[in-house]
Amino acid sequence: MSSNTEFLQKPRYSTLAVGQEIIFSVANNIVVLNETRVKYIVRVFIQDEEAGMSSLGTNTNLIGTFKVSPNNAGVGMIDISNVVENYVNSDNLATNGSAVKQKNTDDDYANPIHFIDRYSKNKNTIKYLALRFTLEYLDTTTNLVTEDTSTWLNTDVYRIFNGYIKRTDPLVRGGVTSSGFTLPFSYFGFDLSKFNPETTTPGLFLTNAPKVQYANDGDYGTLSFLTINTTTSKAVRKIIVTTFNSSGVQ
Repeated sequence: MSSNTEFLQKPRYSTLAVGQEIIFSVANNIVVLNETRVKYIVRVFIQDEEAGMSSLGTNTNLIGTFKVSPNNAGVGMIDISNVVENYVNSDNLATNGSAVKQKNTDDDYANPIHFIDRYSKNKNTIKYLALRFTLEYLDTTTNLVTEDTSTWLNTDVYRIFNGYIKRTDPLVRGGVTSSGFTLPFSYFGFDLSKFNPETTTPGLFLTNAPKVQYANDGDYGTLSFLTINTTTSKAVRKIIVTTFNSSGVQ
């Protein structure tokens, strides 16, 4: 059976907060119409680094295999948010030492993340995700339900991070990408580009707190933002904090 599996729906953007609907819909009309006991097989791959995610056939970071029955329209639909949210979490310890505490991070001492002075370099808050879809159906020769590997279809590689989308956050449907591709209306998601200093200047922090904060000597805070192209000229090198005294003088 030749492969003509196609996406009818998938996330609009490549960076996803796990606390939202992450829906994929696929269809293969030839298989669904001509075979019996058909199910879509969904393999989910997650790993720490992006390298190797495009070779899902040989990728060893398979975290789960799921099966979905076609709906009345012959479409397989799955929301994987409940699956992938278990693979990212907050990192409460710092990778680097703390100058303000004059204490290095080593095997015997771990600095809390609130005490770091530069970057945390944590690995559990963000992961890379990709899916592979195939179909299974009854093989009339062997009288067994068999997977048809010729129907495979891979997703793009996505970045998932430990976050959520509020019900009041606006979603973008379809539209034209920066590469000029027109996406179907069923592709939807939350645009996070404004939180990435590489694409928006100045970029926003991942918070709804006001930009002006009142603080005392010795107070500290932790700021988070998205950064992807850490090896390019647009990579974040420093953050400038402007302080004022009680008289409003800088």
